[in-house]
Amino acid sequence: MLLVRAGRSHPAAAGFPEQHSNPFSFRFPGRNFLSLQIQMEFNRVCEINRFTRFTRPSAKNHHNPNGNRTKVKLKQPRPTAFPSSATGAACTQRRPCPIPTAVLLVCMIAAVTGCTPPALVTGNPSLSAQTDLPAVFVGKRDPETMALVPAGSFLMGSAGGGRDERPQHTVYLDAFYIDRAEVSCERYGRFLKETGYPAGDLWNPEYDRPDDPVVGVSWHDAVAFAAWAGKRLPTEAEWEKAARGGLVGKKYPWGDEPGNERANYMSFGTTPVKSYEPNAYGLYDIAGNVWEWCQDWYDPDHYRQSPLRNPLGPVYGTHKVIRGGYWYSSEETLRVSNRHRHEPAHRSFLIGFRCAKTPREAPE
Repeated sequence: MLLVRAGRSHPAAAGFPEQHSNPFSFRFPGRNFLSLQIQMEFNRVCEINRFTRFTRPSAKNHHNPNGNRTKVKLKQPRPTAFPSSATGAACTQRRPCPIPTAVLLVCMIAAVTGCTPPALVTGNPSLSAQTDLPAVFVGKRDPETMALVPAGSFLMGSAGGGRDERPQHTVYLDAFYIDRAEVSCERYGRFLKETGYPAGDLWNPEYDRPDDPVVGVSWHDAVAFAAWAGKRLPTEAEWEKAARGGLVGKKYPWGDEPGNERANYMSFGTTPVKSYEPNAYGLYDIAGNVWEWCQDWYDPDHYRQSPLRNPLGPVYGTHKVIRGGYWYSSEETLRVSNRHRHEPAHRSFLIGFRCAKTPREAPE
C-alpha cells in the first residue's frame, strides 16, 4: 500500500471551519522526491504481482518425518487463459495488475504533473453548487448585515505591485458571507458587556463615537469577537475577492482612479462606518478608514505555492495579514492587492476588523 504522509493541519481559530482535506496541500521537500517515492512503490508492487506467488503446501509435504516445517516453494504464476475476441479460442496472457496498482499510477501521474486528484481537491462541493443562497444574512448576537460573495474565481494579486503580491494568479472560492461594515465600537462594546472579555488599553468608549470602527484590538481580540458572534475572520483570499467587488484587474474597489470622495485616506482620523459609497458587493470602507485583520499568517512568498482553490494561507508564521489601508494611507497603500502584516498581539489605533461566515454555518 502506498502511504503519503499528509501535512500539518491548519491552526484554525475558534469558529473557523477546518478545510485541510488535501494531503498534497502541505509543501513537500520537492515534487521530485514525492514522485520518486511513488515510482519506487509502484515498481515494487508490480514486481510482486508479476513474479512472486506462494504455493500452498500439500498435506504430504507440509511436515517432514522429523517434524520440521518445510520451506514454502516459490514458483512462477501460471498463465491465465482468456478467450480471444476474434476467434473465441483461448489465448494465454498474464493477469493484469490489480485495481490498487491503478490507483498508485493515478497518484504518481498527479504528483509528476502537479495536478491534484479530483477526490483530494479542497473545498465544499455543496457550497460551490449553491445558487439559491440569500443575498444577505443577519445574525442574532451580532445583527450586522452580511453580504453574500458568490462562489467563483477571481484574479488575486498584482503583476505590477510589490514582490509579495506576485505572481498574479486565479483563485477559486466557495460562497461566503462578509460583514458589510467594519465592526463598530457599539458592536464591540456589546460583546465586552455580554462576555466580560477584557478590554484593551486603547478602549475608550467615552471618547469614541458608537458608529466609529473599533480600533486597538489585537488579532486575538478579533477572533474572540467573531467566535462570540458565530462568525470568523475572512481569509486573505476572501478579503481580496470581496474588496474587488467583481471587478477584474482594478487597483481599487471602485476602479483605477483614486479619490477622497470614495474612501477615508490621507486624513487625520477615522470616520463613522458607512460614510462612503459601498462597492459592488455592498461593502463599506473596504479601503481606507482602518486596516482589517485577516485569518492568514503572512508569508511574502506564499503566492508562489498557494493553493488555487480556497487557500487558507501558510500553516504557521509570526505575523498576521492586515488589509485595506487606514485613514492616513497613501493611494498606493489603498490598493486592493496591497498586503501588510502585524504581530497577532499588536494593538493599534490603525487596525480594526470585519467578520466573515461560511453559509453552511448559518443560521446561528
